[in-house]
Amino acid sequence: EALWTRFLPASRALAAQVAGGAIGDVRMIHADFGFQTEFAPESRLFDPKLGGGALLDIGIYPLNLAFMICGPPLAIEAMANLGPSGVDEESAILMHHDAGRLSMLSCSFRADTPGTARIIGTAGSITIDRPWWAASRFTLHRGEGRDQVFEYVHRGGGYTDEAEAFMAMIRTGRRESDIMPLGESLAILETLDRIRARWGLHYPGE
Repeated sequence: EALWTRFLPASRALAAQVAGGAIGDVRMIHADFGFQTEFAPESRLFDPKLGGGALLDIGIYPLNLAFMICGPPLAIEAMANLGPSGVDEESAILMHHDAGRLSMLSCSFRADTPGTARIIGTAGSITIDRPWWAASRFTLHRGEGRDQVFEYVHRGGGYTDEAEAFMAMIRTGRRESDIMPLGESLAILETLDRIRARWGLHYPGE
């Protein structure tokens, strides 16, 4: 389980702002993660034997944000372009969540994408600066002239906060994190399976 972005101070502060009603009722999330790279069939990015594909490598980040803010999806629509090795090289995903919330997510190995994320609510919105998956800065928008910027320290390669949380759990004998519960990890994995099943993408050994 490597969803280190959940543990970043900026991510936790953002989640608290949303939960506290800073932007009203959340209606939509837009998030992308994409970079351009050359096709290399032996690379873990493209080799199906190594779990290749954009969805599992970088699509997990937009999906994690949608889960963090909106919870698990009730319905999923997804389209992908599969490359010569049979794995997804780019995809677009639309999910419908509880209370009518929508998340629009994309990932790509074929193009650089803006790398920002936006959470839109009935009373405002939040923009997470690029690279949003390694968040250190976000802006709360609540009408003209009412923007509020939040900045946080991004330590190390991004894993420091997750490692510290894990060490604290070991010291106190806890077996589950409040920040990233076990059930949510399983639900995200199941959602990844549901998405790629729509494309007929299967990995060796399944």
